[in-house]
Amino acid sequence: MPPCFQELPQDIIREIASYSLPEFPWPTSLRPPLSLCHLSSAWRHTVQSSPEFWSTLFVRTPNDGNHPRLLNQIIEWFRRAKNRPLSFFLSLEFYGPDGGKLERSQYEIFLVQLSPIVARTRHLGLSSKNMEILLEYLSSTSLQWNVDVLDSFDIASNWLDGIPPSSLARQSTPIVDLFKDARRLRHVSIHGYFFNDNILHRKLVFPLSNLTTIVIGELLDDVDWDYLIQTCPRVRYCDVFLNMSSFDPPRSYGRLSRPDLQILRLGAVHRHYGLVTQIESLELPSLHTLHLYEQFIDALLMSPQAFDFQHFHCLRSLILSCGWVDGVDGMIQLFQRTVNVEELTLLASYKIPNSLFQAISYTATNRILPRLTSLRVHISFRTFDADTLGDMIKSRSVGEPVGCERLQHLAVALDLGKKDSGRLTNALQEVLMPYSAAGLSLNLTESYANWDKERSHRRAFHGTFDDW
Repeated sequence: MPPCFQELPQDIIREIASYSLPEFPWPTSLRPPLSLCHLSSAWRHTVQSSPEFWSTLFVRTPNDGNHPRLLNQIIEWFRRAKNRPLSFFLSLEFYGPDGGKLERSQYEIFLVQLSPIVARTRHLGLSSKNMEILLEYLSSTSLQWNVDVLDSFDIASNWLDGIPPSSLARQSTPIVDLFKDARRLRHVSIHGYFFNDNILHRKLVFPLSNLTTIVIGELLDDVDWDYLIQTCPRVRYCDVFLNMSSFDPPRSYGRLSRPDLQILRLGAVHRHYGLVTQIESLELPSLHTLHLYEQFIDALLMSPQAFDFQHFHCLRSLILSCGWVDGVDGMIQLFQRTVNVEELTLLASYKIPNSLFQAISYTATNRILPRLTSLRVHISFRTFDADTLGDMIKSRSVGEPVGCERLQHLAVALDLGKKDSGRLTNALQEVLMPYSAAGLSLNLTESYANWDKERSHRRAFHGTFDDW
């Protein structure tokens, strides 16, 4: 290292080091913050004495069963965090390199020895390929974690060692009530395979009445949805995935009020007209963002009655997977009710012909979506016409009708394959160049994955360690 870097003041070293920290820090000398400790004695002293660099850790249990070594690494890492609240994410591997299951006592001792760490943890994440085994350990009476300071809890899994779905339904899984007394718990995220049978009150027990954020990537049946919506009065952000085949007839909740709910994401599988019906009887005075999405192409259509959903006119942000709505006429009916929408996202836009862009163009008599300032469109159909989209953008960017907002932000994801995406991206850039020069913020990409920030902020990790 050049001498000039070794002589930097501590506050400068600390500032530089903070920009090099990875999003998912784990204990390796090849990555910061540990790698920074090898630069010089001054850097080592500064980095090791900065608690903010050591308050978050991602680790995976070894498949050789060497848990004491990992435990020492965890303890030493968090010792440097001093009194700061911890964020601790642990992926557990229950099988050795030969495919044999590791000894149960090793994990029981290891999890118990983590108790002092968990007692300081504000954000805890657990992940495993073998969720059934993890739930079994968490339900053990020998595990008595102190979760008094726990604010956020994530649990995630990918597929369970190739076990077919038909066999999962026959397995009985333990009840995990380890977190039932976590009085400060506000955020819960669940992703994986929990056998789709009443996860919230027969698998994992939480103090639901205190939760403000709920993200469940599971298929919830009608029993779980009823339980969730009726026992979470403080929820502000709700992202759930429903198995609509169990919702017959649709539920009615009278005038049940959820005054704090601001962002609602509803997904479903199975063709069904009733998803919006599940929430239309709720009082949601603060709802400003609604995301409707489906699992399969053409899986869902919105019934004509659903367009009368009372909250559409209050929305400021609408994210719509276009399999929900049948044709341009259906989309127009919906947009005529979302008069206050400022941000609109259309996903899987292969469902939408070019005529939709014509239908939402401003004219002297057509003032549809008058508050719209931000538009994101995912295009995956090869009949897409850049000129038609360009004409719509022109109508909303130049000489818009009196009382209507001008479009300020446009994002287009051209998901058409490398050859077609490149050709159409160039064509679209040429068409939109005048409006970009006039102040339109333009983002052209081949993927819409980065658009989903409002969901990903609750997914600190997902699946196995390699997915972090």
